[in-house]
Amino acid sequence: MRSWAKKVRRWRKAARSGDVKAQCKLGYCYSHGLGVRQDDAIAARWYRKAAKRRVPFAQYSPGELRFEGWGGRQDDFAAARWWRKAAKLGYAPAQFGLGCLSAEGRGGPQDYAVARRWFRKAADQGLPPSVLVSRQPAC
Repeated sequence: MRSWAKKVRRWRKAARSGDVKAQCKLGYCYSHGLGVRQDDAIAARWYRKAAKRRVPFAQYSPGELRFEGWGGRQDDFAAARWWRKAAKLGYAPAQFGLGCLSAEGRGGPQDYAVARRWFRKAADQGLPPSVLVSRQPAC
């Protein structure tokens, strides 16, 4: 724990000065309780700061928080908005997530053709097929 707390202090300083990687790392630490008290609301704030700089992981992460309802209310439409930003930049987990939402009719109309396109894009970006299969029931 002590080493994570040290890293968090270093990353916080860098993040406050605009370091995008540090902002993402802080978001991750807050969402997982590494070196800090777990707090999804603070995690989302750091992710959003980095997302403004078009960092795919940072654009995906607030969507994941909204999808799961961590740090606020569950909102498939908000998840889809965030994931669409990351997916357009080629981020495979966001593309896969959009495929799931489209197949289920969550966060927008149900559309299997759109779902297939997002799943194909995720596969083309290198998302391992085992991940597609293992996450399938969760959709």
